[in-house]
Amino acid sequence: MARRRRDEPAALHLRRPPRPYPRRQADGRPYLRPRARRRGGVSGGPRFLVFGASGHIGGPLAAALARVHGAASLRLASSSAAKRDALGERFPGAEAAVVDYLDQAATEAALAGVEAVFVVTPDFFPERRGAEVLLAAAEAAGVRPHVVRVQAEVPGMTADRLPPELSGPVGRRGHLEARALIERSGLPATFLNVFGYYMDDLLIHFAGPLRDERTLLVPYDRPMCWIDPRDLGEAAARVMAGPPPAAPRLLHLNSGEDGVSFSALAAMLSEELGTPIRHVDDPDAFGRAVGPMLTAMTGDPRAADYLLADWRMERDHAALYRGIGDLAALLGREPVALRPWIAEHRARLLG
Repeated sequence: MARRRRDEPAALHLRRPPRPYPRRQADGRPYLRPRARRRGGVSGGPRFLVFGASGHIGGPLAAALARVHGAASLRLASSSAAKRDALGERFPGAEAAVVDYLDQAATEAALAGVEAVFVVTPDFFPERRGAEVLLAAAEAAGVRPHVVRVQAEVPGMTADRLPPELSGPVGRRGHLEARALIERSGLPATFLNVFGYYMDDLLIHFAGPLRDERTLLVPYDRPMCWIDPRDLGEAAARVMAGPPPAAPRLLHLNSGEDGVSFSALAAMLSEELGTPIRHVDDPDAFGRAVGPMLTAMTGDPRAADYLLADWRMERDHAALYRGIGDLAALLGREPVALRPWIAEHRARLLG
């Protein structure tokens, strides 16, 4: 009989019935028991578990599911009590809970009875460990949910081809390892690969220099694909509500436009914002301007160096960044393009 490696999660078995509904959330607050209804999850409660439900992807996803299936179909997981309470107000009738994705007991409780789970992780997250916890929690909860997970892969890239500076446990390698673990588990899985940038990165990571100096400070000019996170959330909702695939599938999602370089993006911003925006291709300037923020966010003083190495890899594989049609097919419409997104957010971009 084949032996399982110690670092590999066991295959999922369904002989054990689901455990009783947990009495307490991770922060000690009692759960509200869902009332049984005719259409619901395995336990008669919520059908869909959404991690990161207060975020820029999970929020639109939850809204899309609630419009079609009702808020009572949702179990919304967030990282803090304040966000949980805000979710409860935004989605009356949904279950909102504080869940640490790396806490197996909390994740097991959150998975109880659900049919599909959405997973999105922040930058510099231990992806492999997160996948191990998810699989162990699903086994303990006695469920086989359809796992819908956001990936960050360069199309066609494999772990052995990653440059040495990107071979650590976070980032690109972690995404590849997490996908491999979930695929081997036997759970139905759909991986939504965002091989590019979220449009609202212009309001977050690139916002400071853009607002204060009218510069787009992004080293290693290269053509990149883009996606409106609202479109990603809507697409994920359609996948979660649909039938699970017979075999794991990897979908590549972007706006459908061919790669837009950062120098071309600066010109586009200048036109739409009505003020000159200059592209600055300077790794040292980026490190000075953004490095402290990345260190504060991640606790890792090497975060800026890692990001620069990642961007060099993107530059070296720029030919792979081409618009493809998976997102349009999922949405049943054309995705939001970059230029109209800029026009919509003009006031916020100008600051």
